Amino acid sequence: MIQRAITPDYFTVMRIPMLRGRPFNPADGAGVERVAILSDAAERAYFPGEDAIGQVVRIDKVDRRIVGVVRGSRTNGPESPVWPEIYMPVAQEEISGADFVLRTTADPWTVRAAVADAVHAVRPDQVIREMQTLEGYFGVYAARPKFTMQLLALFAILGVVITAVGIYGVMSFLVAQRTREIGVRMALGARPSQVLTRVIGRAAAYVAMGLVLGLAAAWVLSQFVSVFLFQIDGRAPAIYITAAVVTMVAGVAAAAAPARRAARVDPLDALRAG
Repeated sequence: MIQRAITPDYFTVMRIPMLRGRPFNPADGAGVERVAILSDAAERAYFPGEDAIGQVVRIDKVDRRIVGVVRGSRTNGPESPVWPEIYMPVAQEEISGADFVLRTTADPWTVRAAVADAVHAVRPDQVIREMQTLEGYFGVYAARPKFTMQLLALFAILGVVITAVGIYGVMSFLVAQRTREIGVRMALGARPSQVLTRVIGRAAAYVAMGLVLGLAAAWVLSQFVSVFLFQIDGRAPAIYITAAVVTMVAGVAAAAAPARRAARVDPLDALRAG
């Protein structure tokens, strides 16, 4: 279980909601009963089916009474699990160093010097290890998965483009090969709209066959990309439906030009060419 020594305003600054009980206050200092607050993950882990408030836990050989329960947080990065945590008032602990969290409506970097001056006004010899924004802190954790997902997105776009180009080429070849047949059909009364629908329908059938194989392979391989997904099920139906719709639209759009050429075939020219 992760242990954290905090000031009473920590939950407010970090916007961690209090679920039950009370937050720390200035009265939780030295010489009074030691208190603590659990995250909901810690309550589920150590007090399953029970209310942790009022219970006494022993941490570092010291008894502490639970006075509140807060929502768990992902403090070790967006992909980390919500670990059980216990919070204790900093006034009741002996610490050698601390992280200072500040929330501001201004640009964080514009107040950097002011924060350093405020700290040194209290303790001139205090060494400030580093300053960074919360966005920058989590950005370090997200950099590698973000790059990987951008690369995969690029491959996905490339795949759609290749699909469209392939469908265009195949349908153009088929239209050229069957120009005489199309001319005969039109000479026998087939309307241009029927020819257009027939060509696009064939293209849609080719795309559908490819989608069946592709989605089946994606279903099997989804377990290998799940490590790059955050709170997203790699086998969620919405993902497969979206991929199928995008691919089908791209395939049909690519077949539109060959289909229009087929619909404009002149029956006499086609028969003479044959």
